[in-house]
Amino acid sequence: MIKEGISIEFVKKVLQTWLLERDAAAVASALRKAEVDLLELLPANKRTFENLAAVLKEAGLESLINLERNKQNSGMKKDLQIGLAQRINDGESVKELTTYVVETMKKNNFLEHETAIICWNTLAASVEWNKKEDLLQEQALKHMKLYIPLLAAITTEPKTELALMVKIQEYCYDNMNFMRLYQKIIVLLYKADILSEDTVLKWYREGHATKGKSVFLDHMKKFVEWLQNAEEESDSGEDED
Repeated sequence: MIKEGISIEFVKKVLQTWLLERDAAAVASALRKAEVDLLELLPANKRTFENLAAVLKEAGLESLINLERNKQNSGMKKDLQIGLAQRINDGESVKELTTYVVETMKKNNFLEHETAIICWNTLAASVEWNKKEDLLQEQALKHMKLYIPLLAAITTEPKTELALMVKIQEYCYDNMNFMRLYQKIIVLLYKADILSEDTVLKWYREGHATKGKSVFLDHMKKFVEWLQNAEEESDSGEDED
């Protein structure tokens, strides 16, 4: 039935009737709970989101297209996270991991800041962290330093830099042993040219998350003051020239 296109034709009629009574979000939610994947109802040789969107549009089901797009994107992002974790576990080089992530991001049109967050979550989950604080610091910085090339390749925009800082802040808050490591991780990323001075200052002034706000701002205070003084000295030197 799928091969002949009968299944999708039947579902189209059901959806058209359903949408007369309920909104698109409710219909999409019901399909998700019933584990119905519209893409799987297309013949195998036409099983792409573009073809599904065309079918929905032709049937007057445009309201479902964006919801299906979000669903497909969510699934592909999950696949990226699983694929990256598996490749790390298999011992692939950082260069190979970087190529995999960048190509997947471009192929699926993922937003850069979303990709960076996926990578951070995966990298952080790929290690069994030491419970002793002094050993954890060395372990965490060594681990993150190893993956600098990967993070650098997917952090090229100010929005991504800030999103990464906020995600790391939230991770450190949720994993209490990391509370004192936030500043050290940020300095590491700053020295690696992944985070810019402007982004760090923006995070400090207005871009930080509320989780552990006072603690993280206090830990970052000296570094931020150093950045501000360096900026003032640079401006002063330019004025003298």
